[in-house]
Amino acid sequence: MKKIIAILLSFIMVMCMMPTALVIASGNTYYVSPDGDDTNDGSEAQPWATLCKAAQELQAGDTAIFKNGTYNEVQYTVFSNSGTDDAPITIKAENKHGAIISYAENLNREKLDITKSYITVQDFVITQEGSHETSKDILLNCGIGKGNEIEGCQIIGNKFYNVYEEGIKVKYVKNAVIKDNIVENSMREGMDIFGCIGAVIFGNKMIIGGFFVICDVKYIQWL
Repeated sequence: MKKIIAILLSFIMVMCMMPTALVIASGNTYYVSPDGDDTNDGSEAQPWATLCKAAQELQAGDTAIFKNGTYNEVQYTVFSNSGTDDAPITIKAENKHGAIISYAENLNREKLDITKSYITVQDFVITQEGSHETSKDILLNCGIGKGNEIEGCQIIGNKFYNVYEEGIKVKYVKNAVIKDNIVENSMREGMDIFGCIGAVIFGNKMIIGGFFVICDVKYIQWL
């Protein structure tokens, strides 16, 4: 009897130690290309042309893959919808740093402005044609403000350059992941993260005057 109990306990311990499979809801995959057209259906054969179009169209669980090349965005980017914990909205470069998002010079405000939850931005180069010496000159802003928190946004593997204030600003976001990004040629903070709860921040680099400054915080909880 004791032997049977010991075997059962061993089995339970092994099962508890096994990783739980993450179930991800599958959505649609769309494509974006500098040679595309925003009147297309977003398929690989008929891709869209802009990040703005993808941000307007994607639903929870959807992914937009960006082909190599430069995307000249003439207006700032906002997402129409949120993802969910198990079905985020993802935009990613097909090849790391192969897709360059370049915003027009006249946009004196946050360029890629994430105000929805569970948005993932991965492997882009994000820049602008000129920079503005104001606190609004931000390439990627994630968050709205205190009392109106969003959650689950992930900024991974991107390169930001040519900005006055911040390449990345994350404010009042729950469970954000800011990982393996590079911010270069910023005149001010470069990366500004505050008011966040449960943020995971690691592997980020800021290049200031030709020197690397490594931001490597595994877990942070700010109120």
